[in-house]
Amino acid sequence: LYDDLKEQEGDLIVAAQYETADHLAFLMRHSSRFICVPILSERYTQLGLTLQTAHPTDPSGCRPCVTVDAKESGTGWGARDRSKTIAALVSDSVSVYRPSSQLKIPGHTTPLLAYDGGLLERKGHTEGSIDLLRIAGLRPIAVIAELIDERTQEALQGNDVYLFACDHHLPLVTMSDLTTYISSHQGPAPFKNASHRLATCNPPPSSSSAALET
Repeated sequence: LYDDLKEQEGDLIVAAQYETADHLAFLMRHSSRFICVPILSERYTQLGLTLQTAHPTDPSGCRPCVTVDAKESGTGWGARDRSKTIAALVSDSVSVYRPSSQLKIPGHTTPLLAYDGGLLERKGHTEGSIDLLRIAGLRPIAVIAELIDERTQEALQGNDVYLFACDHHLPLVTMSDLTTYISSHQGPAPFKNASHRLATCNPPPSSSSAALET
C-alpha cells in the first residue's frame, strides 16, 4: 500500500488470518522489523488492550497499543514467534489480563488501533490496510511493515516503492485510489500489479505519484 497522499512511503500488508512464518520472514527482511497489527475497536475491546499512552502528542493520530507476544512463543522476536503472536491476536477471545489468554504483555509485536471509519476518517496505512481487507471480505485484522531500503536503512519512497513491487511481483495500490474506490463503492477494486504494467521493470516517470497512479 503506497501512501501517495502524505508520507510518500509504502507498507507491506498481509491478512492476519492467512499469515505464516514465511510471510513474517519476508516482511522482516524488507522492513525495519517493526511489525504492527491494525485492529478495529471491537477487537481492541475484546482483547482488553490499552494504548501505549493516554495523552499522545503525535499529530498523526496513530494509536499504538501495548506490545504483545504469544505465551507459546520464545523470545517473541523471530518470524515463527511473530507468527504465533499474530495467530493469537486473530483467534483469542479473552482479555490479555485473564489467565486463559494466549497473549502476554509486554512483547515484540505492536497492535494498532485503527479508526473504525477507515481511510474516510484518517488517511493512514493503519486504516488503509483495514479497508483493503474489508473490500476483500476478510477479517479486519492486518499485518503491516514499512518498506526499508536495505542499503541506507531509510524508508523506501516514491519510485523505489513501485520498483520493489515490480521486482517481487506484488500488487500495489495507492491510498488515493483506495479512498476513491471506498467513496464511490463502484468499479473494479483498485489493485495494480506492477509487474504486469512494467514488465521490464524500468524506472517509471520521475513524478512518483504519477508513476503509481497511472
